[in-house]
Amino acid sequence: MKLFGAALLLFCSELAALTTGQRYDFLCTDGQDIFNAELTAEDEKNYFVRLSPVMQQVPIEKKFVAQIIPRSVKKDTAAPKIAGRFELNFSAGADLAVARLANFSRVAPRISVAFGWWFKTPYGIFTRISAEEFRKSPAYLRAFSATAGAAYQLKLPWAAFSLAFELGTGGALLNAKSDTFSETTLVPAALLATRGLYAFNPRLRAFLEISANYIYDRDTLLLLPGAGLGVAYAW
Repeated sequence: MKLFGAALLLFCSELAALTTGQRYDFLCTDGQDIFNAELTAEDEKNYFVRLSPVMQQVPIEKKFVAQIIPRSVKKDTAAPKIAGRFELNFSAGADLAVARLANFSRVAPRISVAFGWWFKTPYGIFTRISAEEFRKSPAYLRAFSATAGAAYQLKLPWAAFSLAFELGTGGALLNAKSDTFSETTLVPAALLATRGLYAFNPRLRAFLEISANYIYDRDTLLLLPGAGLGVAYAW
């Protein structure tokens, strides 16, 4: 009876269709058993598998395979999960002055606070408030901007690392002053940002951000490229 049961199990495992992306143990008649291998493809003569994402696939000849055992799928608890959650982040950096803004200074220190929501997908929404100052004493230009938009998060092969992309629109309050001039005006603004994130745990992350702020002022579209470092906390 035990012999019959073992034979039946072997027969069923051979008939069962294999799923690409699933991991299996391949027990072979030539003694070259392969365990916990991911099936990437198959043809009439071979199974193609790989043992890790960084390794290339290798063939296993079907004629040598005696038994195939599916592996149970285990959740990766080390990787931060992309789930529905709030996120608050703070960053500090600088923007590079262009066009007439360079009359004040070449670099403007900037601080930003953002609040966002990630859905149970890689997509999210955010609102960001930033403040910066271009100064050439005694003249200065201060900019206070508020933008809102959509975000997308891309998980990388390394569990603790990810990328986030943000695109938003809003407005900027510009306050310019010199010895002979003073003006405050509200202008349209837009933001495009990319963040490289490292997760200390599922809640706390640090990031490096590369951004491009657009300000439309007096028929001129000003581009302010910038960079910064920050931290993000999710709950």
